[in-house]
Amino acid sequence: MIQQTLVNAANSGIPEVVEEIIEVFPGLVHHTNEMGQNIFHIAILNRCEDVFNLIYQFREEVRHLIVTKRDSNDKSCLDLILDLKKEQKLNLRASAAGAALQNCSGSRGFRTKETTTSGPVYTEAHEELVKEGEKLMKDAATSCTTIVALVTAVLFAVAITVPGGNDGNNGIPILFEDRGFIIFVILDAFGLFSSISYVVMFLSILTSRYSVIDFL
Repeated sequence: MIQQTLVNAANSGIPEVVEEIIEVFPGLVHHTNEMGQNIFHIAILNRCEDVFNLIYQFREEVRHLIVTKRDSNDKSCLDLILDLKKEQKLNLRASAAGAALQNCSGSRGFRTKETTTSGPVYTEAHEELVKEGEKLMKDAATSCTTIVALVTAVLFAVAITVPGGNDGNNGIPILFEDRGFIIFVILDAFGLFSSISYVVMFLSILTSRYSVIDFL
């Protein structure tokens, strides 16, 4: 009963149940279903990232045994990550971040010591996904850069043409000692600094190499 519950929890993406069972029965981490798949095989097949992340709670040698364990189809966890099918992709592909998030999730799956040499294999297997992610990210970054640039221009214009104007004799703002004016200046400066920071951030996205690790 416990074994079936563990498999069902991994299949449904419920990490809390999986974690509780493994804490009480640690040996069940090596339990396999009729296909020879352990809970991490199942988590990968169902794209249950929260369940798969439980692997980092185990010692390095145990993680190695888990990710290299082969099922009845001679597939290890690494093989299953590479065997990404269209119907298994995240249901976010219609959004601008969909392919980027998929690349991020996929590349994170290779960030263990046992898989440091698998990056080129992942890139080759997901070349189409990388290109799609690059296009979506560039489109989103371009749109956001345009909007933020407009906001920056407005905030800069407001900063040099302060409300109430300046004193013609000394150039000091007429409302300089007004509390509301001080609040206005602080908020405008904060907005200007933030918008400039966002412009730099979006420009760095546009000039990125768009390799798999860049999505992560």
